Amino acid sequence: MLCPWLCQALASGALARFEPPVGCYLGAFIEHDSRARGDLAAFERIVGRRHACYINYAGYGRPFPSLWVEKVGAHGAAAHIAFEPNGGLDKIRDDDYLRGWAQAAAASGVPIFLRFASEMNGNWMAYSGNPSLYIEKWRILAKVMHEEAPNVALVWCPFSSPRQNINAYYPGDDYVDWVGVNIYSVVYHNGDRNEPADSEDPREELLKSVYETFSQRRPIMICEYAATSFCRVVGKATTAFAVRKMTDLYGDLPKRFPRVKCVQW
Repeated sequence: MLCPWLCQALASGALARFEPPVGCYLGAFIEHDSRARGDLAAFERIVGRRHACYINYAGYGRPFPSLWVEKVGAHGAAAHIAFEPNGGLDKIRDDDYLRGWAQAAAASGVPIFLRFASEMNGNWMAYSGNPSLYIEKWRILAKVMHEEAPNVALVWCPFSSPRQNINAYYPGDDYVDWVGVNIYSVVYHNGDRNEPADSEDPREELLKSVYETFSQRRPIMICEYAATSFCRVVGKATTAFAVRKMTDLYGDLPKRFPRVKCVQW
């Protein structure tokens, strides 16, 4: 059974695909969690909160993750799939593989947030460096999904930095259902004592720029967020830091960032 917000979103024609009319979805990635071990009900018992969606990762060229999506759908949640062309953009074409993947997504009957080729603005990704090619390939994928899989919402998601090249990769409103952003609160950048980051505000320095640019056009999704709970640089737990950063971010969403409609740990 789907959660009430998701049912309302599915029934509404005035919002973006799967956008809740009120509130904000909670989501999480738990497949490698040491306690829940991918068990959705166990995770929700631990945290004491129902979640509307769950994340997993799929490499482009691999089969559609049918069993995992079925598990999430049976729990009444939406599936969030980070679909990553780690072999480069040249492999993206309108072919039997992509059509078959989209048809399998449709056959699942589960609401799916498809986060394709995220963090493209960072040079650590194999599909970074050529915005025009990126947009061309994104639009091919979007066309196939729109034709084959009405239960898929397309999520375009840069990393919070670098900021200066983010807009160059935007495929256009006709090809994007949600705009996402990945942000992290860390005690030190890159595990380096010379790069302290504990004073960095996830709202002002990580979320605000993307929100101000796109929130009038599309709902905003924080596709990945976490805060350091154990810092290897200093060799100790930083639980209070993590709680403070998470509280600051989540607590401010309704007041300052009302069109953030999904945040995922």
